[in-house]
Amino acid sequence: MGQCNSLLCARTSGSSLRRLCVHFDINETILLGDPAGGDTFEESLNKILAKVAYVKAVPAEEQKGGRWPEWVWHDGSPLDPDLRTSDMPPPPLLPDTFADPPGCKKLYNVKELKKPFAKSFTHAGSPGVVYRPEYERLLAAMRWPTDVPVDSRLCSSDGYYACLPAFFHTLSSLKASGRPFSVVLRTFGTDLPRVQAAINAFVEGKHPLHAGVRCPELRLCDERMWRGRYSSADGSFTLQPYDERGEGRDGSGSSTREAAGFMLSEVAMLDELQGDAKSLPRVSAVQDDYEWWDEHGNAPSAGKPLWLTLDSHGKWRHIFFDDNIHNDPDDSIVAVRARAHIGDDFLPVSGAATVRLQGSVLKKVPTIRPILDKEWFLQQIEECEAQLDELMNQGEGAGSTRSLAAELGLDHPRSSS
Repeated sequence: MGQCNSLLCARTSGSSLRRLCVHFDINETILLGDPAGGDTFEESLNKILAKVAYVKAVPAEEQKGGRWPEWVWHDGSPLDPDLRTSDMPPPPLLPDTFADPPGCKKLYNVKELKKPFAKSFTHAGSPGVVYRPEYERLLAAMRWPTDVPVDSRLCSSDGYYACLPAFFHTLSSLKASGRPFSVVLRTFGTDLPRVQAAINAFVEGKHPLHAGVRCPELRLCDERMWRGRYSSADGSFTLQPYDERGEGRDGSGSSTREAAGFMLSEVAMLDELQGDAKSLPRVSAVQDDYEWWDEHGNAPSAGKPLWLTLDSHGKWRHIFFDDNIHNDPDDSIVAVRARAHIGDDFLPVSGAATVRLQGSVLKKVPTIRPILDKEWFLQQIEECEAQLDELMNQGEGAGSTRSLAAELGLDHPRSSS
C-alpha cells in the first residue's frame, strides 16, 4: 500500500490505539468540478483561489480611482491590475487563516466581487489575474499523466484527476500504518456515485499514482451508501439506504421513519459509520440533509452530524474535513453532537463551542494545500489529535482552565433511558 507516513506510524504504535474515523466533505474538499451545481473543473479551481485571497475596504476619502476603488488587497496594494507596477508581487494568499484579519474579507465573500469574478478569478479582466501563475501550478498538480490511459472513473473529461491525489494518498498511508480506521464521505450534493466509482477504481489498482494496489476492503459498496435526513417532527436524524434517485431501495420513495432499512438510533448510526474491529478499515458515504440545514439558516445544530465522545476510555477519534467550515457561531456546515461518556445521550453543542473545535475535531480545508501537498491531510490528522488531547487534558488540575466537557455544556450529561 506504499510507505507509511513517519509521524502517523509513530502515533499508531501501541496496544491502546484509538481507532480513527475521518469524515471528508466532497465538493472542493476532495473533488473538483460540480456538474450538478454548475461548476466546471476550472471554475472550481478559480473559486478555491478566490476563497483564500483577502481584500479590505477603502474609505471614500482615500479611494484612488481605477476599477473597484472601494477595495484594495489585504496588503494595501491596488486591486486593479492596471494600477500595479511590474515589480509589484501579488499579495500573499492566506490559505491557513481561520479568523479574517482585522478589517479584511475574503474576496469570495464580497458580493460585488464574488458574482462577476469568483468562477473566473484568474482570467483577464478580473483582479485575480495576478494569481494566474498559482492557478497554473494547481492545474499542473491535478493533470492526469499523459502516458497513462485515461480511466473515466478517476479522470475528468478535460484530462485532470477528478479527486485530489492527496485523498488517495491518505487512504493508502492509513492502510499501511496498520491503524484501525474508517472513512465517511459527506455531501449535500449528488456526487456520491461519482466518488464511489473513483474509490472503487483506486482499490482495483487503476490509479496511476497507486498502480497495482489492491485493497478490496476499502471498496465503497452500495450497502454502505446512506441518505441522512432530519425528522420535521422531532429534529432527530435518520440514515436511510441511499438511492441516487432519492428513493429508498424498495422504490417507494417513502420518507417515513418506518421505511425498511432506516437506522433510527444515533448509537446504531455511529456504529454503522465507524464499523467494528472485524470490519476495519472501511469506507462509507452519507448524502446529508441540505434542505434542513438551509431551512434552519445554516444553524450549527442543523448541519452534517458529527458524533463526539469525550470519555478518555473511548476507542474512537473523529475528524471532519470540509472546505466550508467558518469562524462563525451562527453558521456551521457541521453539527457536532457530543456526550461526555459512552451511554450518555448525544447533545448538540453551541455555535461558539463548534468554533472552538476547529483544529481538533473540525478542520477547515483550504483546498490549495492538499492539491499541492499530498501529505496535508495526514499532517492535519496528527495536529488535530494533538490539539484534542490538549483540550481534553485541560481543567484536570487545581487552578486550571475550564474542562472541555464544561465548554461543550456536558458537565451534567443526561443518561439514556
